[in-house]
Amino acid sequence: MSLNDLPEKKHGTYSDAVERRHPSHSSYSTRSRVPGEQSRRRRRDALSTKASLFKKQSIFKRIDTRTRTFIVLGLALILALLLIFIISSCVHSCTQNSKSEVEVNSIDSRVAVGTSEKLTKQLASKLDQNKNLTWIAEHANEYPDESVVELALNHPDAIDFVANYPGSDKKSSPYDESVTQGKTPQLYTWDSRWGGVSYAGSILATKGSGPTALSMAYMGLTGKTNWSPADIAGAVETAQASDTDSGMNKTFLEKNLNDLGLIAESYTISAANIRALIDAETYLLVEVKPNILSSDAAHWVLITGENDDGTVNVYDPMSSEVSSRPWAPSTIANAASALYTVSTKSSE
Repeated sequence: MSLNDLPEKKHGTYSDAVERRHPSHSSYSTRSRVPGEQSRRRRRDALSTKASLFKKQSIFKRIDTRTRTFIVLGLALILALLLIFIISSCVHSCTQNSKSEVEVNSIDSRVAVGTSEKLTKQLASKLDQNKNLTWIAEHANEYPDESVVELALNHPDAIDFVANYPGSDKKSSPYDESVTQGKTPQLYTWDSRWGGVSYAGSILATKGSGPTALSMAYMGLTGKTNWSPADIAGAVETAQASDTDSGMNKTFLEKNLNDLGLIAESYTISAANIRALIDAETYLLVEVKPNILSSDAAHWVLITGENDDGTVNVYDPMSSEVSSRPWAPSTIANAASALYTVSTKSSE
């Protein structure tokens, strides 16, 4: 290549050189200035963030402190209330226990303090009966026949006897109370002194109205107690006179009262005869039909006297309800299937 072929170099002036460098210098200056501002901005932002975090942390710390204070105060208040409740409950319980230990019904603790003696005994009797009736139901299969259990259902006064019957010795004991001649004791078939004795295919408690009524007549007329219901029941069975629905055949009254020193005579049933025959020395034995005076089967009752209003006193050995009220002679006559006078031989 010849020298003439080489590119021609251009030579400029100083100002041209300056102009050529200026853009380059300006760019450098701008680049160097921008990073500095960004750095400072970042530092300011960082400082601002730290300040904000510091403020937030301070606020959180202040809130936590208050919260902790409130929590502590709240717990302290709850604890105080709990202690007051516990102490109050203890004092109340101790007071109640103290009262219960001191204020107890002296007759029966199951009845409220201040209840009269009469009402306390009545309530206690009912409470005992309910307990015994429950026991009877649970042991109903331990009785000789269902009539014994029915006795408890029909006559609340017999519940105690029926409940004690399975564990009893089934023996009789003497009548140990005093008797005044002319005053008839009220006896019941279910008395524990004779109720459990075997009689007429069952026990005297369910079938012994005849012997019990005759025993009342004997004691009232003679003032003696040596012929108890059990004693007379034995005499009736010996005479083979217990084979009737009422538990005592009328023939026993007609033929077997010599040993008792008594006599019996049969009369036509009527209200007029009932009023005419009864007096201080004569009692009336009446065989009543079933389900008339009470819900019981046929049985015997004793008429012991007449009242001023013309009513008569009936001692029913099977029912305390019948025995507790006077009866019109006509009512007794309508219920009767047999009527006998009973008196001592000396009063003939």
